[in-house]
Amino acid sequence: MKKSIFILAALFAATFANAQITLEHTFEGGSLFTHTDGGSLSDDQTNRIQAPCFYIWDETSSGVTPYSCWLELYDPETLDLYKKIVFEKFTLIHYITRNIFTTDNKVAFIANDKILNEDKEVVYDLNLGLDPSSLRYDLVKFNGNYKLVARTSYGSKGKTYIYSLPGNGEAQAISNPSPKKNARKVAREGQVLVETETNTYTLQGQEVK
Repeated sequence: MKKSIFILAALFAATFANAQITLEHTFEGGSLFTHTDGGSLSDDQTNRIQAPCFYIWDETSSGVTPYSCWLELYDPETLDLYKKIVFEKFTLIHYITRNIFTTDNKVAFIANDKILNEDKEVVYDLNLGLDPSSLRYDLVKFNGNYKLVARTSYGSKGKTYIYSLPGNGEAQAISNPSPKKNARKVAREGQVLVETETNTYTLQGQEVK
């Protein structure tokens, strides 16, 4: 029973570990300014933040098939390679971060128009549906909170999207919910379930109707 309760508690904790990325507003036109330099249309090439690790971005030579590109992450202390993420199609990477796009202490980044973590899991799909080379991003911070500014193009024909982000760049403590003391294992149709006062779950944490 203790093992079952622990699984449920871990699953609930994981749910709270990553707050949501939220689209706050859409502006018509791609010229919303975020800097005080007279309206510089900068993207992440100039609006830089410190990456949480060393990294290498590389791709197969021109004309070589099959095409692939990859992101290698290196531990900043040992300089050991600890993660290699491979993409089978043309991909542009922006903003290698930790605890900004997520709050689970994993490295996360923008790949074309998706936000992925170091396990190549989709954190959020911006779903802009455009050529990656036509997208521009700014990561800005107001009153301790980060926002992502995504532009589909510059000028009156583009659009600018403002997203609030859950992390502030620092690891956040996770408050684990206390499992109910009266949770108990039950057998039903050959399957072991965990039953509480109000709900019944599988050992994988899925609620049984």
